[in-house]
Amino acid sequence: MSFKGVTARSIGRLENHNATGNHNNSVNDYSNCENNVATVYELPSIQDVTIDGINTHEKKNYLEIGKMPRSGIARTLIKFEKIPKSCELVVNAEMYVYYKESHIWPPRKMPFNTKSIELRQVLKSWTETEATSFKRHRKQNWATLNLQLNDTDARSHIESFHNITENTLPGYISFDITGMTQRWITGEENHGVLLSLADEKRAERRVRLHSREVTEGKPYLRVKCWSEFCPSTSMKTGLEQPSKENINPTNGYENADGARNPKIMISGGATYTLPANSYARKQ
Repeated sequence: MSFKGVTARSIGRLENHNATGNHNNSVNDYSNCENNVATVYELPSIQDVTIDGINTHEKKNYLEIGKMPRSGIARTLIKFEKIPKSCELVVNAEMYVYYKESHIWPPRKMPFNTKSIELRQVLKSWTETEATSFKRHRKQNWATLNLQLNDTDARSHIESFHNITENTLPGYISFDITGMTQRWITGEENHGVLLSLADEKRAERRVRLHSREVTEGKPYLRVKCWSEFCPSTSMKTGLEQPSKENINPTNGYENADGARNPKIMISGGATYTLPANSYARKQ
């Protein structure tokens, strides 16, 4: 899979989405409320940089994570284009980065240990051309070296992870960031993500990923959204259409017009409050 686009693109509604990943690429049309559908957006990275020491490392065609025998610890920051305002509920969000190699310098023979890439939400703004291990902007520092991971510079919670093994081939790897993406569209600032290795103090190989400077294999975010809610319709999750008679706590339905506060669970533990007159079965 390659992603060449430099602007957000909609790749159609998914009312006919199937297990093979095929979907209807027709133009979105929400005129018929009974055909409530989901839209998929692919959003390119607009900033990405490796933070490694006192110097800036922007405009390189690769990003690095981890530590080599003669280097410090490297982490990577990535930020994506804003999610369209029409997206009311994130059904699924996957971040894709292209794994290039596990790099060591100077070259030497060394056992390959599985490396776990951890992803966290960044909580403070930063500038690609100015960010270093110490600074997020030219005149503003991180709370500590390489960001403080205690809900100050970045969340302590690991949002997602991906393991790199000796047999991992070059290509796209993905991270589920559905919960984080939902937080962005419901009010939290989008300052991007931080990638680091779980055992980053171990001096072995650095993981190298493609940056947005390459021609093909750029980082991108794929977001599946509900873009419109219709009165008295289901959420198109393969469940039967609920009626007023079967919406009650015992069968798992909640009524948006009733006394209960209806929420639908989404990946990552987040919840979304449904608009009035909408119904959904609790996941």
